[in-house]
Amino acid sequence: MTQPLNAIQQNLNRIPVLGTSAEEILNCPVSNVTFGMNERKQPWLCFKKDHLYDEINPLVRTVEDIQALGITEPNDLLLFFGLGLGFHAELLAAQKKGPLLIFEPNIEIIAVAMRSRVLNLPNTRIITQFSTLYDTMKKALFLTTRTVSAGAMPRYKNVFPRECDRFTSTASQVLTDLNIKNESQNKYTEALGLAAQSLRLVSQLPPVEALKPLVTGKPGIFVGAGPSLDNNIEALKDAQNHSLIVAANSALRPLHRAGITPDMVLVVETNDLSTHFNIGDLNKTTLIVTGASHQSYLRMPFRHTFSIVTSGNPYGDWMARAQNRLVIPAAGSVALVAFSLLQKLGCDPIIGAGMDLSYQTGASHAAGAEDADTWVKINPDKGTLIGYVHPENTTGADASKHHPLDGAPVELEAYEVRGWEENSTVFTTSVFNSYRLWLEHAAESWASENHLYNCTEGGAYIEGFNHQPLKDVIHACCTEEMPVSQWLDNIARTHTPFPSEPLQRVVAADLEILSKVGFIARETASRCDQLNSKIKNQSDISDETTRQLQQIADMKQAILKTAESSVLMNRLIVSSLEAAAQQPAPGPSPALNQLLRDAHFFTDIQRNAAAQHAAFESLLAP
Repeated sequence: MTQPLNAIQQNLNRIPVLGTSAEEILNCPVSNVTFGMNERKQPWLCFKKDHLYDEINPLVRTVEDIQALGITEPNDLLLFFGLGLGFHAELLAAQKKGPLLIFEPNIEIIAVAMRSRVLNLPNTRIITQFSTLYDTMKKALFLTTRTVSAGAMPRYKNVFPRECDRFTSTASQVLTDLNIKNESQNKYTEALGLAAQSLRLVSQLPPVEALKPLVTGKPGIFVGAGPSLDNNIEALKDAQNHSLIVAANSALRPLHRAGITPDMVLVVETNDLSTHFNIGDLNKTTLIVTGASHQSYLRMPFRHTFSIVTSGNPYGDWMARAQNRLVIPAAGSVALVAFSLLQKLGCDPIIGAGMDLSYQTGASHAAGAEDADTWVKINPDKGTLIGYVHPENTTGADASKHHPLDGAPVELEAYEVRGWEENSTVFTTSVFNSYRLWLEHAAESWASENHLYNCTEGGAYIEGFNHQPLKDVIHACCTEEMPVSQWLDNIARTHTPFPSEPLQRVVAADLEILSKVGFIARETASRCDQLNSKIKNQSDISDETTRQLQQIADMKQAILKTAESSVLMNRLIVSSLEAAAQQPAPGPSPALNQLLRDAHFFTDIQRNAAAQHAAFESLLAP
């Protein structure tokens, strides 16, 4: 006879726990958590000696906590810090305002909660790792307008302060990353024609991953252009020919100024930043470009030009599918792509320099950098920083981009984070902080097996990295001869260009889907306009109108499904969804408001599909 499942087995069968296995929860010893009922028959829960619920009226206070969140409208995602015994989570789940993610920093609390009773948590996932929270949020917010509500068990903030800060930072990072991606989408749309021309040339270049067998297990150094680089740049001289040095394009001029030649310089921008390379002799450095890099870089006299394939853009997607290329995780910063490149090439340890990811009053970049004349002033009382051109260094055209036409300097929101130096703090911006959190996520997930060093000797602290002086790490790790230039020479000399036909077939397949989606969008946009007039003249929505609205919703879902077919379609659809979501609601009718947003979505899809098809069809020419 089958025995009934106990509470913890039922909970584990019904509630996904991400980041920790069911076996770990089932067998988890409990030594720091206690719970029970007080004399008033009210539940209590303690972590060590700290009460996690109100001692007098815990259930009443729980209701008040959830009411204080003020969640009245449906959300794409609900985030909550702390499972406790599940009372807050159950109230949130019962509201049915969106899928619920509960982050619980302590596995013992999960074990106790699941053993205590059967929890009623539909459409809920419990998460125990920050890297898992990051990945789950990004997937949950895929193809949404990103409406998110968040909260926390009040006493968790004091009992788990560090974890609560990371919970907040991780959630903010996901939203910032998605916003950066949207900004990149706009730039990418503007540069379609130029990128298509570049892709034809870049796809024939030697692949940088050909270097992997030679550098696996050997030290790699990625260099940004943060102002702290001025303090330890000389140490990099000892790493030359004893490591693989990859510089962000903005760091090339400071390195050259100090007499240091990086093995590679990386540029991913679609716009022309060739002034970063005005250093005279480029013949000792190899340039690394992507399929979206500006054509001007391909004409510069570097020793060699190699290609990489980065994630999240159609050019890289096409090259990866057509040429079976290694895909490098992309990020908002060139220096972060350099980190990804070293990790995917198998380098270990990976050492970072010039990665301030923050500001202090003074210079914003290392000396010699293109933007070295941009300085900042911190106003800690207001929590802002002001960027301006230093009065003693105002030469060059750059002054115009730091001073708007009215002469007012640029003011940005800033906040304090832990600094590289012990017991210090520094100020950072939301974008810089998203880069820091991206590196922390990498250190906790796909780069967790690497030995990672933040040798900036200034700026922000990066969780998961060892923080040591650059000179010490180089002397300890960069001891063997590495003739990187010779290796790159051999790869360039023996490289056979890729055949063009596979790339053309991949592009043609995506453009065919693009054409079909554009046709569907055009036809459905017209139906939206016709139905809009009908709804405006109806006091009640008829059955026939309801049927037509459902047909439009079905067509939208059909287009949304094509987002999974390629990065090209993914980016097209995401940008159109975001544009439609920003349209104001014109009236009290939910059906009419949704119809008008859908009409904008279909119109945007039609227009952008036509523009992208025209831009990329040149790739199909022999």
